[in-house]
Amino acid sequence: MDEKMMLVEKYYLINENNAWYSDRENSHKHLIFKDAFFERTDLIGLLFRINKLCMAKVKYFRSNINKYEPLKYNYQTGFVTVPLWDSDFLRHRASGYS
Repeated sequence: MDEKMMLVEKYYLINENNAWYSDRENSHKHLIFKDAFFERTDLIGLLFRINKLCMAKVKYFRSNINKYEPLKYNYQTGFVTVPLWDSDFLRHRASGYS
């Protein structure tokens, strides 16, 4: 399974009418992105769209992703390094800031 599909599964997105929706409990169904966007963009673009982050910064992160470490928070061990598709945080390697 490729990283894009693993990301879709992580966020429980459903594909309907050529688009991907979030339909979680206690929340209304809303559009995340269309199939065309899913096909033409990379993993970073999908992450920024899902998390509703500024798309203007995608170009910077695409060029400089090697300067960042993808992390996830584990309540027992703290921050742990994970693959980019599973990350919730990006830590700047040089400064250590998340």
